[in-house]
Order: sequence, then C-alpha cells, then structure tokens
Amino acid sequence: EIGVRLVGSEMCIRDSVKSHSPLEKYNLGREMFALYSKFDKDSAIHYARLNYHTASRIGDVDKMASAEMDYVFMMAASGMYKECFDYLPRLHPEQYSPSVKYQYYKLHEYIYQGLQVYSSASYSQHYTSVIDSIYDIILSSFEPSSLEYRETLSRKAYNNKDFAGTIKLVRECLPDVPYGTNEYAMMVYMLANSYKGAGDEESYLAYMTEVAEVDIRTAVREYRALTELAEYLYTTGDVEPVSYTHLTLPTT
Repeated sequence: EIGVRLVGSEMCIRDSVKSHSPLEKYNLGREMFALYSKFDKDSAIHYARLNYHTASRIGDVDKMASAEMDYVFMMAASGMYKECFDYLPRLHPEQYSPSVKYQYYKLHEYIYQGLQVYSSASYSQHYTSVIDSIYDIILSSFEPSSLEYRETLSRKAYNNKDFAGTIKLVRECLPDVPYGTNEYAMMVYMLANSYKGAGDEESYLAYMTEVAEVDIRTAVREYRALTELAEYLYTTGDVEPVSYTHLTLPTT
C-alpha cells in the first residue's frame, strides 16, 4: 500500500508541475515528505528542501517555516544535533500561525528528547528540565480547551513520571487524535508505559501491542514499540498473548 501511495503521489507531483500551480506542488510535496520521513531520510530531506523553495515562490511565511522545520526534524532524526542548533536561530515563532508555532515547539521537544536518550544520567535530568520548560511555553500559548494544550499537558505529566495523570489525560485526548497517525501512536505509547509504571502489566501489553500494530501498518521502520514488546515478552517468557490474541498484522 505504501508503495502504491508513493507512486501515485509522484505522478501527481509531475502533473502539478505541468499545471504550474505552486500551491498544489507544495501540498503534494508535503504529502511526499510525510510518507518518506517514516523510512527514507534522504528522500524526505529532498522534499523538505523542495517544499521550501516552492513555498518561497508562493511567498507564504508559514509554509516556508514548516518546510524548514521538516528539514531540521530530519537532521535530528539522523543524529545531526549540532546542525539543528545551528539552524534553529533562523526560525522566528512569533511570526507564525498557532499551528506552525506548535510545530516549532514540538521540534525543540523532539531534539531534546533525542539528546536525552543518548546522554548520561546527570545530563538526562537536565534535558528533562529543558523539555519541561518547553511544555510550559506551549501551555502558556494555547487555550486549555485546545488539543495542543491537552496533548502537551499529557506529555508534561509523562515527562515527570506522573503515570496516573498521564493515563487520565491521554485517555481524554485520544478520541480527538486521528487513528493510525504518528501522533496517535505516540499518545498510546505514553499510555502503555504509564500503565507499566503504575504496575498494570496487562494494560501495558495491550496498548504497546496496539502501538506496534500501528507502526507496522504505517510503514514506520524504527519499530520501537515492537522492539520493546519483544524485550518484554522475552523477559517474561510469555509469547502466546501477543502472537495470537492482541496482534493482528496486515494481510496485504
């Protein structure tokens, strides 16, 4: 399915070039970036650059900034953190719409989370504090009723290992998050680990299996949830539940 979507989108982009519509080309380029970012970093970076040049032709500040942030996101995904920090001063969130401003702060969150993973215990705590301060900025920038606010509040609770609070907040947010998206997978991932932290192993297994299935269906090649699930099952020696009860893999 992912291959069909890529081929179809490539054909649409060629058609859009013929139609000389920069906006159409930009929108299709964003779709291509979203698809490639899951498994082909070089192609994703190519489309991020292409989208920036297209947005420049349109003269849309939000679209230009969004494309630049896509580029920085892929650099972070490739471990190029110094290059990310060299690039970030070029971005000016005060000029952006709320949705693009949210993308800006989530980009910072993603970068510092990556640094946190590969840091020592002392630095990890420092990055936890930095990430928490990013959440505070978001919470002060959006209305409490907005999805951005509620998602951030749940991530802040998770960052501070407030498992009961995370479970409550994520379950309240999930109905408003489209199923099968990266955002949905991350929310359920937090939910699964919060249940584990709260000592509810059965709920952890059920929700982590759901995340693994979403990753497989959406062609995410990191398979983080699937790896964690495999490690858990190896440690407990309990393979049957996930193999035959919870996990339903695509048949095509």
